[in-house]
Amino acid sequence: MNIKAVIFDMDDLLINSHPTHMLAFEKVLNSYGRSFKDDPLSAQEEAGFFGMKVVEIVDLFKKRYNIIATIEEFQAKYAQEVIPAFQNKIEEMPGARETVKSLNESGYLLALASSAIRNKIDIILKHLQIESVFKTIVSGEDVSRGKPDPEIFLNALERLKEVTGQPLHSQECLVIEDAANGIESAINAKMKCIGVHNQPMYQHLGIKQDLSKADFEVESLEEITPEIINKIE
Repeated sequence: MNIKAVIFDMDDLLINSHPTHMLAFEKVLNSYGRSFKDDPLSAQEEAGFFGMKVVEIVDLFKKRYNIIATIEEFQAKYAQEVIPAFQNKIEEMPGARETVKSLNESGYLLALASSAIRNKIDIILKHLQIESVFKTIVSGEDVSRGKPDPEIFLNALERLKEVTGQPLHSQECLVIEDAANGIESAINAKMKCIGVHNQPMYQHLGIKQDLSKADFEVESLEEITPEIINKIE
């Protein structure tokens, strides 16, 4: 089947968000008298957060650093830190808005499926000036299970069908992801996938995500064109 719809992830694909997330989590830990310095995370552990829902990471940190608080309280504190941070500074990945606009102009139906909270998604898309090109947006608040579960991408597919009135199938959807968890999620949804290697993450952690299960791998969003997508079809 030909690809008719393209579903984008957001964090660490369209923007370099990991450093901002970790700084926000450190500030929350500090508010409880804890710090990453108490029990440093390995590069592999940090890389494992990519694609996870915030609530899952919160639960992990609560247990690891023995935080006496509810998940809701911890997550609320995190939101109070991370939202202003992204309002003040957003680091766009090379080719982010150009690739999104190019695929939109080429006639693909676009959706965004991110584990982030909706408020943050709106801030990012407005900054990138691409909020109007997505037919639908699915946030981490819209699903009960995080990646690698396929729920978020299947949710995006159903919403695309409702919005466009087109009888789309999973095999007609292409997911663009930067994380191994996201690649697995796309595969579990029976969708095609392009894996985009996150260069800032590699420079920071010294490791790359294993994106070998994707149908195609690229080093940057700048490499993704309709011609590349046609090769996958």
